[in-house]
This record gives sequence, C-alpha cells and structure tokens, in this order.
Amino acid sequence: MATTDTTTTTGASPEVIGPRAGRRRLARPVYWLRLGATGVAAIVIALLVGLFGLLPPRLADTLIHPDRVAVTRTPANLGLGYEDVTFAGQGVELSGWYVPGYGDAAVVLVHGFASNRTDQLGLVPALHAAGFHVLLYDQRRVGASGGDAVTFGLYEAGDLAAAADYLRARSGAREVGAVGISLGASVALLAAGQGAPLGAVVADSAFADLEELVSEGTPVRLFVLGSFVGPLWRGMSPLILWHAERQSGLRAAAVRPVADVGKISPRPILLIHGLDDHLFTYENSVALYEAATAPKELCLVPGANHALARRRDPAAYDRRVVEFLAGALHPTLDAASPAPAATGGAEPTPAALPGTSALTREPDPGSPGA
Repeated sequence: MATTDTTTTTGASPEVIGPRAGRRRLARPVYWLRLGATGVAAIVIALLVGLFGLLPPRLADTLIHPDRVAVTRTPANLGLGYEDVTFAGQGVELSGWYVPGYGDAAVVLVHGFASNRTDQLGLVPALHAAGFHVLLYDQRRVGASGGDAVTFGLYEAGDLAAAADYLRARSGAREVGAVGISLGASVALLAAGQGAPLGAVVADSAFADLEELVSEGTPVRLFVLGSFVGPLWRGMSPLILWHAERQSGLRAAAVRPVADVGKISPRPILLIHGLDDHLFTYENSVALYEAATAPKELCLVPGANHALARRRDPAAYDRRVVEFLAGALHPTLDAASPAPAATGGAEPTPAALPGTSALTREPDPGSPGA
C-alpha cells in the first residue's frame, strides 16, 4: 500500500514562483515612489498657495504703507535758510520746507516712492542761485506728512496742485513750476494735465501707465525677490495690485500720465530718463513724449539707472534743469537780489551729460522756430 508524504510548513509563507513574484518585488518601491510624489505635489501646492495666496496681500500692504524714512538733512546743511511748513493737501496735511528766493517764480520739488523731501535736496542750491522760491514736501503717507496710503498718483496729483497753490500764495510768485523724480515725475505730469497751476514740468524717470507698469512685473521688482523676476513673479503683480486697490481705494486704471500729458501744452515739458533704467524703462518717457504736444523735450541718458541721471554730472544736470525752468517761467529777479553766477559768455551753452548731447534743446518739429 502506497504511502503519501505530507509536508507541514510553519512560519514562512510558501515561495511564489512566476510573474506574480516579480510584481510583488516591485510593489514596495512603486508604493514609496508614489507616496514621495504625492508628498512633493502637496508641498508644491502648499508653496503656491502661500506664494499666491498669502504673499501678494503682504507685498501690497508694503507698497501702499511703506516704512517712513526719517528726514536727516535740511537745507541748512547746504547753507540755505528755510522754514518748516505744513499745508492742506487733498484730505491730508502735508509737511515740507519753504526756501525763499528773490524773484517772481517758484518751483515745487516732488520726490519718489518710499522716500521723502530730501530726495531732491541737491537740486535746491542751483534753483536758489537762479532766484527761484522752492518748496520741498513729503508726499502723503511718507516722511512727516499725513495720509493712510500711497496711491501712486491718484490722490498725489491733487496734493501737488495744493502745494502749487500754497507756494504761490506763500511766495507771491507769478509762475510756479514742478520738478518730479520717479513717482514724483508721474505725479507732476498727472497734476499738470489735470489742471494744476503749473507753468512748466520737469519729469525725471516717469512711468506712463500704472496698469502697464504692473503687467511688466514692476511691483515685484521693488523688492529683493524682484531680481529674479520671471513669468511666475510677473504673474503675481496683478494680484498685488488687486489687493492694493482694495486696501487703499487706489484705481490703477485712472493713473495714466500718458493720457494727461497731451493736455499740458502750451506749458513746456522736459522729460529725462536713463537708458539703463530697469524699474521704469526709458520707453515710458518715449511714450510720454510721443503723446505730448509742443513745447516738449526728451533727454535719454546712457548709463543711467532709475532716477540716477543727475549722478552722471550733477552740475550739468542742475544747469540744464534751471535753464529749462528759466526759459519756461521767465522769472524777474528782485532789484536787490544777488547777481546770478556768470556763465562765461553772452550766450549760455546748454549743458550736456557726459557721453550724450541729449540734454541740449531739441524743439518739437511742429513747434514754432523748429
């Protein structure tokens, strides 16, 4: 009688031979790969939510509520007498300095974003030497001025109109001009185009259209991470603007100097812009020049980054700005005033920055005498 051997196995699972064995050997690596991919995807999603959900409102708040920069210098540091003044802007109290001149023309200086009135202090001695009364003031929400938020020209244009009225009344000037730099340049163009009592405008490094500026990624470039601007960062800029508008009442579509600059004529405009400006590209001033009507001048300065044309040659820059304002405002000096510095000849030569003749006068082809 045949016997059947039986084998009892205990403990270990029986060995599996065949295709199923290969699938089992692959199961654990695939599981961990899938788990890792899911974890990475979750991290990426969390980063994107944080980047586009949390960072834009924070950056928007920083843009419209910049840190106040302390005023550490005064005209006295340049040997000039001055008065601390305050005046009413468009719903805010503005603080500044009044530097009295000795003629019947005056100039308001308008600084750039997140700065203060000292931004253009270097230009004051040349203006004072030419007899101009000068007003430097802190724009809203910066320096010592009041205001809840920076609005990039929307309400600052009205503030400048109030500043011009104040300076005219304070000095008794017959004509008042404005010199603005960066944001202040756009504010000056907006104000003059909207009817502010400004007889001439010098706009250094202005932007033409706020919404277009945002689409180029400029809000992000204002921060350290802006050095890495690319499609991802540019995509964040509209979100920053969206939050800024809701936090401050800003309406970016209404801030378009390019739409107002054509209304400034017959008052003259001098546009200055650095060709190496990486914040507001020089094409902004080209667009403004093309939209303006005579009399107008455009100065493109090689080698100058944003708002730094004056650094190329401060004396030449100051001389050119003063000559432009004198030609536009036709100041009459007081009889007892000190004589202006001699130019060395009967016909003053227009100043030119090193490496360019762009600061020489170039009348519009359609203007009289062109």
